[in-house]
Amino acid sequence: MPKAKYKLGADGAHSWVSNQLGFELKGDSTDYVWGVLDILSITDIPNIRMRCAIHPANAGSVMVIPWENRLVRPYIQLTTTNTSDGSKVDRLQINPHMILEFAQRILAPYSLSYRKLDWWTVYQTAIQLHLLKERRCASPVPLKATECESAASCKRYY
Repeated sequence: MPKAKYKLGADGAHSWVSNQLGFELKGDSTDYVWGVLDILSITDIPNIRMRCAIHPANAGSVMVIPWENRLVRPYIQLTTTNTSDGSKVDRLQINPHMILEFAQRILAPYSLSYRKLDWWTVYQTAIQLHLLKERRCASPVPLKATECESAASCKRYY
């Protein structure tokens, strides 16, 4: 079992490893919901078929990946998982139209629409920092973790 003051796990928003080891979140957590569309785009964005990341100051992010058959795959940061009243966003209520609306807000003043929607999905990502302070675990589950000297050095991995 690796010993470290801080460990950084990267096994997803709902960490199976952390659950199996009984770790509770101690520290910061950032949850985001992302929408993905495979589309034949209609847009005035220059070079939409180039791989790029767009991060405006007042909105989320869009990452665009060129795809086969003249399609593009934009990854659109929809929101954090908390709504204005503090409850969790229901990913089952999100549809391609909503994903496109978020993309249009992020990409303004450019426009984005599509002629064809080939595939879409919604998923959640999370970043969590667990503070383990001399914790020992007898579980046989192997850990994939980055051992760090300080919290500051862990933060650079996000």
